[in-house]
Amino acid sequence: MIKKKQLLLFVLVLLLFSSASTKAKASRTSHPFSSSFGEPENHVLVGKIPQKQTFLSIGIPTVWRGERGAEYVVKTLHSLVAHSSEAERKEMVVFVLLADKTENLQKKVFVWCVICGISNACTVITIFLLKVAVAITSDFSLEIRNGLIVLVQTPSNLYDRLLFTPNDFNDDYERVLWRQKQSVDFSFLFSFVDGISRFYLQLEDDVVTTEGYFSAMKSFMLEHQHGLSFSFSPLGFIGKAFPNKELKALSSLFHLYFRDNPVDFSLEYHKAMRNCKSCHLTRSAPLFQHIGMRSSLKGKTQDIIDNEFERKEDMKTLGGKDIPIVVASSAVSKEHTLPSDAYSKAPGGFKCIVRNGDSFMAALTAPAVLNEMIVEFICEGSGDHLFRPLEDVVFEVGVCEEDIGDCSVISNIAPQPAPSPAHAIKLNVPLALAGSGYAITETLRTSYVSMHFLVTAAATITVKEIAVFK
Repeated sequence: MIKKKQLLLFVLVLLLFSSASTKAKASRTSHPFSSSFGEPENHVLVGKIPQKQTFLSIGIPTVWRGERGAEYVVKTLHSLVAHSSEAERKEMVVFVLLADKTENLQKKVFVWCVICGISNACTVITIFLLKVAVAITSDFSLEIRNGLIVLVQTPSNLYDRLLFTPNDFNDDYERVLWRQKQSVDFSFLFSFVDGISRFYLQLEDDVVTTEGYFSAMKSFMLEHQHGLSFSFSPLGFIGKAFPNKELKALSSLFHLYFRDNPVDFSLEYHKAMRNCKSCHLTRSAPLFQHIGMRSSLKGKTQDIIDNEFERKEDMKTLGGKDIPIVVASSAVSKEHTLPSDAYSKAPGGFKCIVRNGDSFMAALTAPAVLNEMIVEFICEGSGDHLFRPLEDVVFEVGVCEEDIGDCSVISNIAPQPAPSPAHAIKLNVPLALAGSGYAITETLRTSYVSMHFLVTAAATITVKEIAVFK
């Protein structure tokens, strides 16, 4: 049974956000689902739809998991919040779709006195909606108030067309309807979020993420703006992201084939129809991990995990990521990695092919006094012997005028070897040597630290991590 205090909290949250939802509704234009299900705001149970476009929307469909209840989705939300900064959370909004249709939970509950004052007609919610809403609002009242988390309920007639159909998967009745429901949920959610953000990320309700996931995704998607889909996990539909322009087509496709194909099959069909293999990109170091054991399909155990998630070789250990810098390199990237990956808190570095004369530059975006830089390299492939960081890399400190091409060197720096793990080579770069009297403090010019590669032949390396310290 739901405790009275929890129910009162839920009712207060509803009252708190009812006026915000109404204001947001006034600023929204017509929506693809309007003709079938009404305006999106009609399906917001708790929270508010942003009035201005954000960078990222995250969609998480969830169902009641028996004795597990709302445990999974609450863990997922805690992970998303804990592993992002306050500034990052202002650029995203998380929509939790309460999508349960289990028959024994479809006992209607009227929160008549309060909710009738929020909408024109008295809202009817299921026991499931009430339980999950209470669990989430209890833990995330601040995030709901700040607009980060929005609880959405499915339309009452969304599942009217679910019907067992013969299939080549030899699936039984329960699995067929479960699969159809997933496609319908995705179709509704993709249409619901259309226009709210520049990009949309689909998650499941039983995943955790890693430190720095938002900035890593943002850099990846902005660097590959031609991309039509982005994968940040190899598992199923976890961590799949799309530019907003793709959402209408995907929503329609999921709805059109919901009786015939699993939703991930429909996604692959969409990719093939777009006829652009290079437009579907995968980040080499995954950002999400599946943690659930109990599937939303009764009797199914889902214990699959990603063994590549947070590999020891990919994890950042040096710290020194709080000073704002921009990273660039002339080296040829491999596996869609970015120079900025080396300065990201997220797993994975900048894998590249370096040739004689290539450079790697870290430029300050605000005045700072830097005392030290640490760089960690990983040498790979048959050409390992070609790359010797102490001999083949020259470090320099310099400044550039407003035109980044007009730069001058202040000083060259001799790096020093630092204790390193077996698979890597770590260098310490002293930026403020005793008695030298220099530090990077320019205000009108861009100060930088640069690595220049003087290799005798092309070598494949990974700049795993760079760290800078005041």
